[in-house]
Amino acid sequence: MLKPAAPQLSGARREGRDVPWFVEVENEIRSYLELAPGWDSYNGQPVRGEIVDAAVAIANLMAAHDFSRPHVCPEPSGGVLLEWMHSDRTLTVDLDGNEGFSFAYEPPGTPEVQGDMEHFIGLIRAGLQPF
Repeated sequence: MLKPAAPQLSGARREGRDVPWFVEVENEIRSYLELAPGWDSYNGQPVRGEIVDAAVAIANLMAAHDFSRPHVCPEPSGGVLLEWMHSDRTLTVDLDGNEGFSFAYEPPGTPEVQGDMEHFIGLIRAGLQPF
């Protein structure tokens, strides 16, 4: 299941909280805790605290690595989706309320990369370029 603690990576250029967009994104993600059952009119599940904490930790990590503001949204499963889009690539981090963490990265000119938290951290350590 999800671990709310932020992954520890070397090479972060600054604290994520120092990035202008971070506080706004953190507040938005934390507001998902207020969603009641059925929030989407289709039996959407409430977002659990550990998922919110994990999503904030991921946003903080990415901010510290100079990524731009992600698009964030709650999911009907009770999860949180974070997405970065660029003209030639996309990164989606899915903190699913049922299945846990997964990500998909579509780099330019190569097949999509998918995986779990360990694979994601490896991708960042390998020098994933900020969006």
